[in-house]
Amino acid sequence: TNPALMGKDGKMIRSTEVSVEVSHTAIHDLKWKWDYEKFMNRLYIMREHYGNYMEYGSYDVTKAEDPFYDPPEHQMVGVGNIYLESLAFGLDIDEATPIIDYKGKEQGEVLVEMWVALFRPDCWQ
Repeated sequence: TNPALMGKDGKMIRSTEVSVEVSHTAIHDLKWKWDYEKFMNRLYIMREHYGNYMEYGSYDVTKAEDPFYDPPEHQMVGVGNIYLESLAFGLDIDEATPIIDYKGKEQGEVLVEMWVALFRPDCWQ
């Protein structure tokens, strides 16, 4: 057992993580989760915009002010395998390999070109 999860009396501490699922209304497959702190921050901004709307009527909101906008983050979509053994023999690699997601479905491909610089004098210039 993990000592960080043990209370002073030696019993396991149970924890609950609250999150809110946010989905795009036009693109039903697009969903992400906000943790409690992020949700409360966004809720404050939403209430502020609602108050401004009620007071001033319609107005434009920039992306930076939009409580529903999250800048894109890096996200792993899958894995692709490249076998490097040919580099040990000085052979170049120039191939396309599929990107496979966690369900085993192909999500795209990555084009890879590698060579050993030791055998390519033009790389040393």
